[in-house]
Amino acid sequence: MRHTLRLTLTVLVTFSLHIRANVLTPLEEAGNFQYLAPLTVQPLIIAQDAIRLGRVDQAEALLESFLADNEANKSNAAAWELLGIVSALRGNAKASIIAFDTAIKLAPDAPVPIVRAGIVEWSQGRLKQAESRFTSALNLSPSNDFALSNLSRFYDYQSRFDDVIALLEPQQSTLSEETLYLLASALTQTGQSKKAEDT
Repeated sequence: MRHTLRLTLTVLVTFSLHIRANVLTPLEEAGNFQYLAPLTVQPLIIAQDAIRLGRVDQAEALLESFLADNEANKSNAAAWELLGIVSALRGNAKASIIAFDTAIKLAPDAPVPIVRAGIVEWSQGRLKQAESRFTSALNLSPSNDFALSNLSRFYDYQSRFDDVIALLEPQQSTLSEETLYLLASALTQTGQSKKAEDT
């Protein structure tokens, strides 16, 4: 039992350090395609595939052409979200925020672009803005895993373990594996190893 607990704690600490080391990677976070709504417009599908293949120039050209093509395209939230991802991958935080904010304005009930904007804010050290965006996304969709995961990582990164627990424990049965690790890590950090084992 003691060996198992030690191994579990080692895995949790390693995972927590891995998360902290990689938390601001735009491709992993702002560009996390798992949370992108299914696309039905062919140029956007091609642009998304180009981003996945690392062809950022091609994706950017496709998106800019699509958005400039006609007025209807300019109101396509998914196109702006993809453009925000491209800008994040290029390291252009300002352009990324502008694109995500446009997507948010066009689709105000969609939490994912808000989270993506929060990740970019966080990567720029704008912690208040990042936290505000994450909580706004959760206000729209309290069980959104992308929002829960990123806000809990944000808290974990700042060693705000009680906030991680308060955020995640009520929703424990619906959390992704990664988010469960964050909860278990926070419980361990606050001396609740028994609860962490049960997570």
